[in-house]
Amino acid sequence: MAERKLNTGRAAWMAVLLLAAFWLGSAIPPRIARTGELQPTGATEPFLAGDERSIPVLKDILATVKQIDARLERLEKRVPAEQKP
Repeated sequence: MAERKLNTGRAAWMAVLLLAAFWLGSAIPPRIARTGELQPTGATEPFLAGDERSIPVLKDILATVKQIDARLERLEKRVPAEQKP
């Protein structure tokens, strides 16, 4: 019976130590915790409508197609044209 009380006392002390460790761990912030300031961002542009979105994309595609066309033209000038018999 004395042995049972001894084990119960040890378990109680272990529970108290464990609760104290949990409390201490949650009370002290970790070293890696950082605080930061929020900086206000500038005014954002509203969402664009369909043609307002597509025009810049189409202009970019047009520029790419013109580059490809110029390259093909240079290649055609370098390669002699095949003559049919």
